[in-house]
Amino acid sequence: MLVKVLKPPEWLRSKDVNDGDAITILAQPTTNPFTSSQKPELILPLVSLREPDKLFMWRLNLTTWRTLFQVYGENGQSWVGKQVKVKKVNLTIEGREIIALYGSPIEVNARLA
Repeated sequence: MLVKVLKPPEWLRSKDVNDGDAITILAQPTTNPFTSSQKPELILPLVSLREPDKLFMWRLNLTTWRTLFQVYGENGQSWVGKQVKVKKVNLTIEGREIIALYGSPIEVNARLA
Protein backbone atom coordinates (compact mmCIF):
# COMPACT_ATOMS: atom_id res chain seq x y z
CA MET A 1 0.00 0.00 0.00
CA LEU A 2 1.32 3.44 -0.93
CA VAL A 3 1.27 6.04 1.81
CA LYS A 4 0.77 9.69 0.91
CA VAL A 5 2.26 12.49 2.97
CA LEU A 6 -0.50 14.95 3.70
CA LYS A 7 0.32 18.62 3.97
CA PRO A 8 -1.84 21.16 5.75
CA PRO A 9 -4.45 22.85 3.56
CA GLU A 10 -3.73 26.30 2.21
CA TRP A 11 -4.64 29.34 4.27
CA LEU A 12 -7.44 31.46 2.84
CA ARG A 13 -6.02 34.72 1.49
CA SER A 14 -7.68 37.79 0.04
CA LYS A 15 -6.71 36.73 -3.49
CA ASP A 16 -8.68 33.49 -3.06
CA VAL A 17 -12.07 35.20 -2.65
CA ASN A 18 -14.04 38.17 -3.94
CA ASP A 19 -15.82 40.63 -1.71
CA GLY A 20 -19.26 39.16 -1.03
CA ASP A 21 -18.35 35.54 -1.82
CA ALA A 22 -20.11 32.82 0.14
CA ILE A 23 -17.98 30.08 1.63
CA THR A 24 -19.06 26.85 3.30
CA ILE A 25 -17.80 25.60 6.68
CA LEU A 26 -16.72 21.96 6.28
CA ALA A 27 -15.79 21.04 9.85
CA GLN A 28 -16.17 22.42 13.33
CA PRO A 29 -13.96 25.37 14.30
CA THR A 30 -10.74 24.65 16.13
CA THR A 31 -7.42 26.17 17.09
CA ASN A 32 -4.45 26.01 14.77
CA PRO A 33 -2.32 22.92 15.45
CA PHE A 34 0.40 24.24 13.11
CA THR A 35 1.40 27.28 15.16
CA SER A 36 3.93 27.63 17.94
CA SER A 37 2.44 30.93 19.10
CA GLN A 38 1.43 31.39 22.73
CA LYS A 39 -1.85 32.91 21.53
CA PRO A 40 -4.08 30.30 19.85
CA GLU A 41 -5.23 31.05 16.33
CA LEU A 42 -8.90 30.33 15.73
CA ILE A 43 -9.43 28.56 12.42
CA LEU A 44 -12.21 27.21 10.23
CA PRO A 45 -11.84 24.42 7.69
CA LEU A 46 -13.78 25.62 4.67
CA VAL A 47 -14.20 25.55 0.95
CA SER A 48 -14.47 28.52 -1.38
CA LEU A 49 -17.49 28.37 -3.65
CA ARG A 50 -15.35 29.81 -6.46
CA GLU A 51 -13.02 26.80 -6.16
CA PRO A 52 -15.25 23.98 -4.84
CA ASP A 53 -12.53 21.33 -5.10
CA LYS A 54 -10.02 23.31 -3.04
CA LEU A 55 -9.85 23.15 0.75
CA PHE A 56 -8.77 26.23 2.70
CA MET A 57 -8.24 27.00 6.36
CA TRP A 58 -9.28 30.48 7.51
CA ARG A 59 -7.51 32.22 10.38
CA LEU A 60 -10.40 34.11 11.90
CA ASN A 61 -9.98 37.56 13.37
CA LEU A 62 -11.68 38.09 16.70
CA THR A 63 -14.52 40.14 15.20
CA THR A 64 -15.48 37.37 12.78
CA TRP A 65 -15.10 34.68 15.46
CA ARG A 66 -17.43 36.54 17.85
CA THR A 67 -20.01 37.21 15.11
CA LEU A 68 -20.14 33.55 14.06
CA PHE A 69 -20.19 32.38 17.68
CA GLN A 70 -23.17 34.66 18.50
CA VAL A 71 -25.20 33.24 15.62
CA TYR A 72 -24.06 29.60 15.41
CA GLY A 73 -23.49 29.04 19.13
CA GLU A 74 -20.92 27.13 21.14
CA ASN A 75 -21.56 23.71 19.58
CA GLY A 76 -18.96 23.64 16.82
CA GLN A 77 -20.64 20.73 15.09
CA SER A 78 -23.67 22.95 14.40
CA TRP A 79 -21.41 25.24 12.30
CA VAL A 80 -20.77 22.49 9.73
CA GLY A 81 -22.52 23.15 6.42
CA LYS A 82 -23.27 26.78 7.27
CA GLN A 83 -22.28 29.52 4.85
CA VAL A 84 -20.38 32.71 5.59
CA LYS A 85 -20.31 35.87 3.49
CA VAL A 86 -16.79 37.29 3.09
CA LYS A 87 -16.03 41.01 3.24
CA LYS A 88 -12.64 42.39 2.24
CA VAL A 89 -11.46 45.38 4.28
CA ASN A 90 -8.37 47.49 3.56
CA LEU A 91 -6.40 48.12 6.78
CA THR A 92 -3.09 49.68 7.75
CA ILE A 93 -1.26 47.66 10.40
CA GLU A 94 2.15 48.80 11.62
CA GLY A 95 2.48 50.98 8.52
CA ARG A 96 1.66 48.12 6.14
CA GLU A 97 -1.40 48.04 3.90
CA ILE A 98 -3.24 44.73 4.07
CA ILE A 99 -6.58 43.33 2.99
CA ALA A 100 -8.29 41.67 5.94
CA LEU A 101 -11.10 39.15 5.54
CA TYR A 102 -14.18 39.47 7.74
CA GLY A 103 -17.11 37.07 7.73
CA SER A 104 -20.77 37.21 8.58
CA PRO A 105 -23.33 34.40 8.72
CA ILE A 106 -25.47 34.34 5.58
CA GLU A 107 -28.61 33.45 7.56
CA VAL A 108 -28.33 36.77 9.47
CA ASN A 109 -27.87 38.70 6.20
CA ALA A 110 -31.02 37.09 4.79
CA ARG A 111 -33.10 37.97 7.88
CA LEU A 112 -31.89 41.58 7.87
CA ALA A 113 -32.52 42.11 4.13
